[in-house]
Amino acid sequence: RYSKSCGGVMERFSVVWGGGDKPYNLNLMDGEGNGIKDLSDEEKFEKFLEEKGAFCNIEFPGIQNLYRWEVSYRRDELEGLIGRFFEFGKFLGIGKLKRGFSGRIYSMEILTDKGSIWLNGEYFIRLVLGKPFLPSSAFKIVESRDNIVLRGIGWGHGVGMCQMGAIGMALKGYNYRDIIGHYYPNTEIKKYL
Repeated sequence: RYSKSCGGVMERFSVVWGGGDKPYNLNLMDGEGNGIKDLSDEEKFEKFLEEKGAFCNIEFPGIQNLYRWEVSYRRDELEGLIGRFFEFGKFLGIGKLKRGFSGRIYSMEILTDKGSIWLNGEYFIRLVLGKPFLPSSAFKIVESRDNIVLRGIGWGHGVGMCQMGAIGMALKGYNYRDIIGHYYPNTEIKKYL
């Protein structure tokens, strides 16, 4: 597996697709040190939004990075997007969130006048909230009376190799063995004839 930009931390396989985790898909930092990072806590995720030191935080000609991004909705606009998939009267706000290790939301509660609606799965959250495109489900929600702003990280599910990070590593002089080892720990590179 690979994604466009992990936003600074990789996600575990099970958070995105369910089932068991793979020994080579870990929630590692995408930078020097390669330590494990758990951003499933709201406070830790908010703090991480300010961090800049990742391999995937690069500018590359002709490629939109989306290391950090922001999407803003009017409340009626968000109500319309959700209304494409669910029947309800009025959108009231965002309720509970469940985050994976990379901070990606895999379950979120939408509060309506007809009760709660749950958006489950990283891809489904991005589909419902996309106008037409939501880069990832790793975002902080800032609600005001008239608007809802999503401040997010990364582009894609974040599992496996980060394409922007691999470019960033190569530009810093890392070779293919370093890059493969960074994104797929607990693996070996073998030559087959």
